[in-house]
Amino acid sequence: MDLLPNAIPFVTALLVAFAATPVVSRMAQALEVIDRPNERKVNRRENIPLLGGLAVALGFFVGVALTVFLFPENAPYRGRLEGFLLGGLLILGMGAFDDRFSLGPRTKLAVEIAAAAIAVGYGYEVSHLRDPVTGAEWPLPTWLAWAISALWIVGITNALNLIDGLDGLCTGVAAIIGGTLTIICWQGGQT
Repeated sequence: MDLLPNAIPFVTALLVAFAATPVVSRMAQALEVIDRPNERKVNRRENIPLLGGLAVALGFFVGVALTVFLFPENAPYRGRLEGFLLGGLLILGMGAFDDRFSLGPRTKLAVEIAAAAIAVGYGYEVSHLRDPVTGAEWPLPTWLAWAISALWIVGITNALNLIDGLDGLCTGVAAIIGGTLTIICWQGGQT
């Protein structure tokens, strides 16, 4: 497996996110998108800038764009990538808006369901279950595959959102998950 098409987007995303973080921090402070401690929050420090997801997302989007531009022959994911990016942009927009204006749980859930529906509509789905011991596969009916997939996406989105109360915790956990999935995908030949 060729290392270059996989290393370039990773290093690019890392550098762009690293460079964008202080810029986004200053922007958040200028726009007064800062954390205000209250009785429900763990953090008690004043004036911590929010919107950190914008820096991470910028790194991700630049890394993906560079990969598509430099290695178009390695793009069997085209068609599905658009759904991933559209759903991701919807969640990113909701998160930035929520950081500034504090959306209610119903609104957030509606946006998460819409983003999951976009991703599933573009082909991201759990189409079958596999027994880890025997390797036997059981295909799922389309309606059930879509429901399980959307539920999974919404569930993971909320799980990460729930740990976003401490500075850097969500990003750190997401980095660990991303690294683990990268290793699993690399071993399975699905870089």
